[in-house]
This record gives sequence, structure tokens and C-alpha cells, in this order.
Amino acid sequence: MHAPSAPNDRRNIPSLIAAIAIVVGIALRVVEFARNRPLWLDEAMLSLNIATRSFVDLARPLDYDQSAPVAYLWIERLAVNLGGVNEIALRALPFLAGLALVPLVWLVARRLAGATTATLAAVLAALSLSLITFSAEAKQYGVDPLATVLIVWLASRVARAPGDRRRWTQLVAGGVAGLLLSQPAIFTLGGVACAMAVDPAVGRNATARRYALVAATLWGLTFAVLYLALYSATAHNAYMRGFWEGTFLDPRAPDFALRARMFAIAALSSPTLAGQTAGCEWAMAIAWVAGVWALWRRRRGAAVMVAAPLVLATLACAVGRYAVMDRLFLFAVPLTLIAYASLLAWAVELFPARTVAMTLAVVCAALACAAVPTLVRRIAHPVFYAVGKEVIAQVDAMSYKHEPVYIAARSFPLWVFYTTDWSAPEEGRLRWAATIARAGGPAHNNAPSRGRVRPEEARDLTRQYYGRMELVGTPTGRQYRTSTRTLNPSLMPAQYALPIEPDTGWAELEVSRMASVAHNRLWVFGSHMFALDGAEPALVGEMQRRGVRLIMERRQGTTVGYEGEFPDEP
Repeated sequence: MHAPSAPNDRRNIPSLIAAIAIVVGIALRVVEFARNRPLWLDEAMLSLNIATRSFVDLARPLDYDQSAPVAYLWIERLAVNLGGVNEIALRALPFLAGLALVPLVWLVARRLAGATTATLAAVLAALSLSLITFSAEAKQYGVDPLATVLIVWLASRVARAPGDRRRWTQLVAGGVAGLLLSQPAIFTLGGVACAMAVDPAVGRNATARRYALVAATLWGLTFAVLYLALYSATAHNAYMRGFWEGTFLDPRAPDFALRARMFAIAALSSPTLAGQTAGCEWAMAIAWVAGVWALWRRRRGAAVMVAAPLVLATLACAVGRYAVMDRLFLFAVPLTLIAYASLLAWAVELFPARTVAMTLAVVCAALACAAVPTLVRRIAHPVFYAVGKEVIAQVDAMSYKHEPVYIAARSFPLWVFYTTDWSAPEEGRLRWAATIARAGGPAHNNAPSRGRVRPEEARDLTRQYYGRMELVGTPTGRQYRTSTRTLNPSLMPAQYALPIEPDTGWAELEVSRMASVAHNRLWVFGSHMFALDGAEPALVGEMQRRGVRLIMERRQGTTVGYEGEFPDEP
């Protein structure tokens, strides 16, 4: 009487595992979001644009060397209009995208490759540290994976019914929406176009051929308009080109092998359960190729749809149009995980049919066990990017309308964001901050070395704010650029920036500026690599040399506020 239930139970195992993975993935993202950690530097710089610009102004090149899709910016602006200028409102869109991602990865993988692959992909997506992390950041990268999955889902529906005009219309419109919401969506759409090109069913259907041409034309025009109106300013920005130059996959570069390794880490290792697989990036590359091959044997169009976006992004890296960084490849993570899941599913399905379900359960349990140590450490010791929001509040309160404050250049955007009264912001201060903190500005957070500093550099870096003098620091001259230096195990993070020491005369100039306005006491605030930058030890050393007594300190992580008492004759 009960005998038939066993096969039915085995058939239900993939769906049960997927359901558990979805619940766990959502829970992990809720925990990450609920931490409400302070913004880090890049989040603060983008958020300043969102909080200070109108919807129309957000459709123009951004301040602080930032770039983001226009629809993302508009939704973010709507969120702060409704919820106020705070971390929760700014991160709401990436958070909601993160919640929706895991079930959609399962749905798309099921359409492309079947239940076994879909279950494994859901587990990998649910536990991926990179996907969890970026679902709680006020940057567009957490939305990119969702845009990718939605586009692929729409394309998979067309692939099943190439002559269906309604599905084609939804795909064409979805592609345009994807371009407005996600910058790397052009690679996903390119992958979709490649998949349609190799699909015999599309080639045989006149309606499909016509709609495919319309889709390619409309997507291309949309991207061209967005690029010329918004993205070209960043693409041709000398500072941004220099910042990313060391990552482009230029075969002529003397460190090309290291650049290729950096690419493998960013695109193929970072999406894994632990967020990194040090020393195993080439094994992950082989696994990705094998997974695409396994999918190709099952459905060629699906394999192309999964692999082509990453291949196109790689080609863009090779010609210097796209940089290598884990967050820039986050858009491809769902497809990368589907490739890995396809390989695992192929291995699972080698077992006898009656044991496949249990083998799948064992493999999923093993994946979960592999992820647990990293996830437990992350929950127990959350990453706050060394940004001490409480320190800013304390320094702001204790210096309010009384003592001047010196703000390190790298810390200035964070200081501006967290000390602005967003219920009645002083627009003049915000415009001034955007002007001096841009690339080429006197307080740019990552300005190159100028050898020896000159006093006139600081001419426009002092301003009154609610009766308190704010001194913004000049850059130290130690510039960080993304490069293969980060792969050198003999280098400490403090050595990634060049030159190794701050510019000649920098600390002397800055302490002289402090002394000129101190009136006996002054606060010094620094965060975001304040110590690694060399700014903190240089400033503290020069202050002590001049007899400045540090009478109070507030510290959280590497964020610090000092109150210094200056001698009468500095």
C-alpha cells in the first residue's frame, strides 16, 4: 500500500532541497541587511549624488567619480524620498534584489538544465558570500545579478516558443529595462543574441528572425545613447582609466599572467561559497569550462546563454573597456554558478537512477558544510569596512559650534554624508564638497603624488559649518590603483599604494594648517585607510614633534578622532 511513495519521495527531494536553500539564502541576506552597517567610502560618494540631485540631474554624469545606471539612481532617489537619507533606504533596492535572486536562479536553472542543476544552483546562490555581501550595499552591483537572471529568464521563454510575439515583446522590453538598470546588462543581452543565433528553431521561424533583429537594434541603440550620455565621461576619465589600467587583460602587458590570474579570481573564484579559493582559481576555471560543456551536451542554446556574457566581458577587458574586479563581474555570478551546478549535476547523474536523489542531497549537504565556517565567521565577526559611524557622531557633537575639525582627504565624503542635516541640508556646503573632492580637485581621496606639497594647494579647503571651522586635508599623494601588486604575498595592504611614504612636506603643511585655526584645541578625524594610507602616523608624529598634546581619542576599528591641545606658540 505504501510502496509507491518511495519513488515519489525521491522525486520531491530536489524541490525540498531547493526550498530549504531559498529560505536559508533569504535568512542570510536578512541578517546581513539587518546589521545596518555604516556606509563605506564608495557607498557614501554614490549616496551623496543620490541625496543631493534631482531625478533630472541624476541623468547626468555624477560627482565623486561615480557611475551608475540611471534607473537604479531614480529608484534610489525615490527610496530616500520615501524613507529618508539613511543606510536602510539606500540599501533597500539591492536588498530586495538579493531576496528575489535565489528563487529566480532556481527557476532559470530549471528551465535551462533541469531539476538537478537547478537545485545545486539554488544552493550555491543561497550560500555565495559575494551575493550575500552585495545585497546589503548601496551600490548597483547587488542589482546586476538580478537583471541578468531576469533577462535570461525572458530569453528562455522565447527559446521555448520562438514564434510567440508576446514573449518576444516582453524580452525586447525587458532588455531595454535591463540596460537602464544594470550597466553590464549589455553583456547578458549579447549572450542572449548569441544563443538565439545558434538556435535552429529561431533561424527557421520568420517571426523570430524579425523580432531578433528588432531586439538587437533596439538594445544597441539604447546602450549607445546611455553610453554617450552617461558612461563615456567615466570611460574617458583620465583618473578612472589610470585606476583600472593595471587590470585590463592586455596580452602585451609584462604581468599578463598575473592579470589573467586576477581575472580568474574575480570572475570564477569570488562567486564560490567562501568568497575566495586562494590558489584554486585555475581549478575553478577548468570547472567552469567543464560545466559549460556539460550544459552544451544537454542544450546548446542554454550553454551559450550561460557562457557568452562572461566571454564578452572578458573580451571587453582585453580591449581596455571593462576592468577586472570581483564586484564588476557580479552580474555574471548566477550564470557562473549555473555552470558549476551543471558540472556537479552531470557527476550526480552518473549514479544509478534510484540513488540520484540521495546523492544530490549528500552533495548539497557537503556544499553547505563547506560554506558554514565562512558564514559563521561572517556572522560572528561582521565586516564594517573600518568605518566608525559612532566616531563621526561623537566628534561632530563634541566639536559642534566650538572646536575646529581637520578631516583627512580620504575620509571627507563619509564625514560630509554623516554630518549633513538631511532634513535641511546646506546646499552650498554640499556643492563645495563635490567640487573639491572630484578627480583633480584639491581634496581628492586618491590623488597621485606631486612630490612636494605646496601651501597654495589648501587655499580652498577651509569652510565654516554651523559656526565650526572644517579643515579638509590635502591628499597624501599615496595613490591606490587596482593592479597585480595585490597578488604579491610579500606586500602588506599598506604597501599597495605608491609611493610608500606621503609626499614631502605633507604632514608639516597639514599640522601648520591645524595650528593656524586651532585656538588651543582641534579635532582630527580619519577613517577609510587613514592608518594604511600613512596619514595617521605622519600626522600624529608631526603633532607630537610640535608639542601638541592628544587629550582625547575616540576609535572604532581604524576610524579615529583625536582632540589635540596645541601649545600657545606652535
